[in-house]
This record gives sequence, C-alpha cells and structure tokens, in this order.
Amino acid sequence: MSPKIAEGVEVDFNIITVHHWDRLFGGVLLAKSRRLPWATLLRRTFEIDVTRCRKCHARIRILCAITERATITKFLEHLGMPVDPPPVQRGRDPTWSEAPPIGADM
Repeated sequence: MSPKIAEGVEVDFNIITVHHWDRLFGGVLLAKSRRLPWATLLRRTFEIDVTRCRKCHARIRILCAITERATITKFLEHLGMPVDPPPVQRGRDPTWSEAPPIGADM
C-alpha cells in the first residue's frame, strides 16, 4: 500500500531517495497551489532558507525593496562592496569550434 502525503496523492517508496522523502514529508516539495513564494522556490531548488539568519538562525523578513540606484550605491559603498555590476560576458560564437575542422593538418 502506498503512503498518502496529501488528500488524493499517493507515492511509492521505491521512486525517490530518503533525502527527498524527508523533504517531501517536511512539506518542502509539496506544492498546494500553482504559484509558490520566491523563498519556497529557493528552498526547494537550492536547499537554502533565505528567511533565516545565517548566523543566529532567527527568522528574518524583508522590510523594503530598494530600487533607486543612488540609494543602492550608498549602501554598497558603506558595506565596502563593489558598486558596479560585474561585466557581461558574451557567449561564444556558435560557428566557433575548439576542435580543428575535419581533415585539417595539425
């Protein structure tokens, strides 16, 4: 008999690993709606809880979202972090190949 994890949902024990069973029964992988909060998606994908402090493990919450560049620059400078975004790396040309063409002399 398969265990029930939610009303109308049954799964077999031989399909996923014990680690994923723990995540499933803990509610991390069970989606009750089509849309999930961003913190839940990060926890499911990367196994990190962005709503907990890394140092003291207390629950944290977002107070505001800063979108003005001047304010962001002040914060980053105060923290000693780089202000400018990292340079954009261009993708390689799809016609370029690391291997020499077939029949080419080396």
